[in-house]
Amino acid sequence: MKRDELRARSRLIAANGASRLGGRNSGPYPRHHFAYDHALPPSPGWPLRISFTGGDEWVAGCYRYRECSDICALELVEEGCFLFRQGERTYQVVPGELFLVRPGADSEMLLPESCHAAFKRTVALEGTLLEPLLASLGLDRIDVIRPADPVPLQKLFDQIAETFDNEISSRAAIRSALGCQLLFRLALDCRDDTLPAPLPQILDGLDRRLGEPLTTAKLAREAGISCSTLHRLFRKHLGDTPINILIDKRIEAARRLLSLTDQPIKEIAFRVGYGNALHFSTEFRKRTGCSPSAWRSREAGKRN
Repeated sequence: MKRDELRARSRLIAANGASRLGGRNSGPYPRHHFAYDHALPPSPGWPLRISFTGGDEWVAGCYRYRECSDICALELVEEGCFLFRQGERTYQVVPGELFLVRPGADSEMLLPESCHAAFKRTVALEGTLLEPLLASLGLDRIDVIRPADPVPLQKLFDQIAETFDNEISSRAAIRSALGCQLLFRLALDCRDDTLPAPLPQILDGLDRRLGEPLTTAKLAREAGISCSTLHRLFRKHLGDTPINILIDKRIEAARRLLSLTDQPIKEIAFRVGYGNALHFSTEFRKRTGCSPSAWRSREAGKRN
C-alpha cells in the first residue's frame, strides 16, 4: 500500500500542539506493553528523564506516523522487520538494529508485506538536557543504528525495564543515569568515522559556526572539493543537502535556546545565523509547525 493510501486510511490518535500521532491498526494490534513514569511534573533536578518503556507487538497492516514528534523514542527491533521512514529516507530495520524517532521530526513505521509479525522495545526520553545531548553526540542527524554487537544495548533496555518493575526510592536518579548511558552507547555505535572524509570535519564545522553566513561554495572551498562533490557526498551519506542540514541545525539550536533561556527571540535569531527575525520566524514555523514564541510557551508549560 502506498504512503498516501496509508495516510488516507489512518486515524488521528493524539495531538499536542504541532505534534500529531496517527495510524491504523490491524485488529487488536499493535499491542503495547508499556510502563510509564507518572510523576508529573518531572522529578526536579533530573534534566533527562525516561518517560516510558516497554515492548509492542505488530502484525502486517499496522501503521503509525508522527508529525513534528514531541518525543524521542529509541526503538530496538527484536523480531521481524520494520520499514521506518524519517524525513526523506526509508530504512529496513531488522533484529538487533535500532531506529531513533527524533524530536521535531516527521516519521512513519510499518511492516513490509513479507513480514507477518514483529516485536520491538521502546525507551522514550524527555527533558531539558535531551536535545543538547543528542546534538553533542551527533545523534541529532541519525535515523538508524546498526551496532556490531546488539547485546550491550539489549542489556541496557533490560536494566531500564527493571527500574519500572522495582519500587526503589532512587529510581529517578537511576533512570536518568541509564538514559545518559544509553545515548552514549548509541553514539559509540554510530561514530562519524563511518563517514568518508571530509564529511565529519564539515559537520563539526557546521556545529561550531551556526551563527556565521555559510554557503555551499564556501563549505566546498574550505574542504578542498567541488560544490557538486559536496552535494553528492551529503545526498549519499546524509540524505539531504548541506544547506538543509545547516538549517536543521540552526533551528534545533534555536529550539534549545528558546527552551532553556530567556533571551529575546531577535537575539536568538542572530545567534543561530539569521540577521532578520522575520525570516527566522518563518523558517522556524516551517520546520516545527509553530512560531518561536509558541514553542517557548509550550516548553515552559511542560516544566510547570
